[in-house]
This record gives sequence, C-alpha cells and structure tokens, in this order.
Amino acid sequence: MIFKLEGTSFKGIQAPPDHIDPEHWEELVDKSAIHPDIAALNFKSLHLDSIEQEHQAWEHLMYSDKISRRNDGRLLYGDLTRYAHIESGGWWCNAGVDPRSFSSLQSPQKPTTKIWGCYKPNAPRNKVDEPGKFIKYEHPPKADLSIFLLDVPEQIANRIYSKARVNPTNSDRQSGFWYCVWKYNVPVTIAEGAKKAASLLSQGHAAIGLPGIYAGYRSKDNQGYEIKARLHEELAVFATPVRDIKFCFDYETKPKTKQNIEIAISRTGRLLEQQGAKVSVVSLPGPDKGVDDFIVEYGSLAYEKLSFEALGLREWQKNNQELRHSPPSPPKLLSSIERKQRQAHKYNNDSQYDNQKLESEIQQKIKLMDSQELASLVLEVANYFKKPYQENDPQTLQMKVIRQVIRSQKEEIIERLSSNEQELEIHPEQRTRLRH
Repeated sequence: MIFKLEGTSFKGIQAPPDHIDPEHWEELVDKSAIHPDIAALNFKSLHLDSIEQEHQAWEHLMYSDKISRRNDGRLLYGDLTRYAHIESGGWWCNAGVDPRSFSSLQSPQKPTTKIWGCYKPNAPRNKVDEPGKFIKYEHPPKADLSIFLLDVPEQIANRIYSKARVNPTNSDRQSGFWYCVWKYNVPVTIAEGAKKAASLLSQGHAAIGLPGIYAGYRSKDNQGYEIKARLHEELAVFATPVRDIKFCFDYETKPKTKQNIEIAISRTGRLLEQQGAKVSVVSLPGPDKGVDDFIVEYGSLAYEKLSFEALGLREWQKNNQELRHSPPSPPKLLSSIERKQRQAHKYNNDSQYDNQKLESEIQQKIKLMDSQELASLVLEVANYFKKPYQENDPQTLQMKVIRQVIRSQKEEIIERLSSNEQELEIHPEQRTRLRH
C-alpha cells in the first residue's frame, strides 16, 4: 500500500530561464519533479531562428548523412511534409556525454558530447499504424539510437556520491559526473525517456534514460539481420561486476504493453547479469503511469521506499508469472449513475481526440493551400455560421474546428493573403471576413 505523503514538486522555486518557454518549464519542473538546475542544464525550447529563417528543430533532428536530399541539399518533399509538425515548437533534450570514451580518458579530460537527443513537439504527429495514437517524442531519423546521460549539477552529484559511499578525486570529478559513476561503480537506475531520468536524478539517483523499453539491447545489425542479442554499446559500459542496476519502467494495465515491458526488462536484465551486474526491478503501484508522475503525487520518500523494496530480476519474473496465471477478478457491477458517468467520460475523451486529430489535419491542409483556396475557405466558414445551423450536427462540429484553426492562425493567414492580394480574385466580403 502507498500512503500518500506530500508530493514532490519544485514549483515556484525558480523562474524559467530564457531558453525554456514557461509552458515547457511547467511541464518539466512543476509536473515532472525535475530540479530546476537539471531542467536548465539539459532542456531547451526550440523556435524559428530569426537569422536563418528556419525552425531550430530541423537542425537538431535532420543531421544524419543517411537522409536523402535534393541536389541543392534541401530535404525531400516527403520528409518536409512528414515532419512539418515540428515547426509548431517543442522542447529538446540533448543526450549528454558518450560513455564509450570513458576508458580512454586521462583525468581531467572531458568525455565527448553527443549531438543526438529527443524532441517533444507541441503538436505531435499521428501514428500511421495505430489510429488514435500519437508519436510523442521525435528522435533524429536515420541516426543510431543513444541513451540519455544528462548533465548533473555539483550539489546533486555530491548527494549521489554520498548515497553510494564514494568520494571521487578532484581530478576525476573534472571528467564529469557520469565518468565518476562509471569509474566508482555507483548504482544506476534505468528509466524510459529523458524526462523520467531527469526526475530520478533530481531525487538523488544516477538514472540512465532509454529512448524506448527495447533500446537497452540490440537483436539486429545495421542491415536489419537478426543477431545474437547484445547490450547497447553505451549501456554496456555500465555493465560492470557487482554494480547495482535497477529498472523503473512505467506502470501499465494493458496486457500487451505489460508483456512488452516484461520482455524488455527480462532480456536486458539477463544481458546485464551476464556481465556480473546485480539487477532488480522497481514496480510502480499505479494508477500514476510514470515514475515522475508518482513522485509528484506521493513524494520522493514514497519512491525511496519502492526503490528499497525492488525485487531481484528472477523473483520479479516469478511474481509476474504467478500473476498471469491467477484467476481474473470478477467484473465490478456498476450502478446506473456510474455507467452514465463512464459513458460520458468516454464520449468526452473520444470527442477530444477527434477534434485534436481533425485540427492537426486542417493545419496541414491550410499549409498546402494556395492563397485563392485559403481565401475561399475563410469565406465558406464565415457564411456557414451566418445561416441557421444545428449545434450537434457533424458538419457544424467540423466547421467549428476549422474556424478555431483559422482564428488561431489569423495573423499568419492575413499576411499570406495580403502579400498576394493583387493576384487574387478576392470578393469584398472575403476581405472583410479576413480582417475580423
């Protein structure tokens, strides 16, 4: 049982720095329990570069020389269309240092820093093969996946060293936090994603972030052929004898997702154990999905208790096997009021998703419209609402979403049409509608 203590949050401790937008700062610091110093060191909001006149996200994502380009060096139309959503803004997190350089370092040399990272767009794109699902995080396409070893401020690094009962030399400290974690066999916790790793680091755990639950090992070569499973080259650096390594992945209820998590932890865990590491698993109790959500809700002490109670890999596997074969609980009988509430909740969620999906599609279509088509669309929407209409009619709902998109892009649309006004056959009423 989890007894709810005061939740952990760094809300209000520090104003957002210039390189992080307020809404991103709120997501990271207030809602994910990330220490302000860790957030400021590792995250930044991306915008349109006023000098280059190109959104910064393109440079951070599209650097691989394996990406096909036109003769003039520009991206192909397909990639421009597929990634058009990144221009709506978002935050970027760099993956940090490359641990493969540790063994060749001579203190106080610094390890190399990777250019790889992840981008969380404000308007994510749809998953083609899973209707209703979105791709929340974008990683550089055609580039090898990496792991997140985030920068850690000195005061938090010292806290982690103290918990591990190690005291790195000043020379080793100059080579960086993760170099010391590697050299002094500091225990590590593996989480999925940069944000959850940042949250755990903020609580005093040396947390490594994977870009996906299966990213801890490789089972295929660069050509896509199956090979004997081996640890990801960067994660393998930390697979040292007697090192304590914990997994802390999301709490899940969907059987398929739970099975995938079990497979990922079991395979990665066995490979770590083969190198002599001591592997255990932290099980989140729910209903909060991620460890960052859990810490915000219940506090860092509640997480420390879960971490202390982590089960060894084999015991955790045995427990999961027993749970899978236990008889299912009988379905709960709902009252008529509860049924209505559940149906209303489902309807609201479905409607919200449909509107988000439609809004995203309309935004993309407007970008591809020429000026005449755009002017006609504005007039069509305006005329629709001048006449009597039924509030819950599907066409009315669609028109409302289109109107909302037009209003949100009002200045941009006016600028587009004004620059081509002489070439357009704009009816006086169209011009009036655009201005109001």
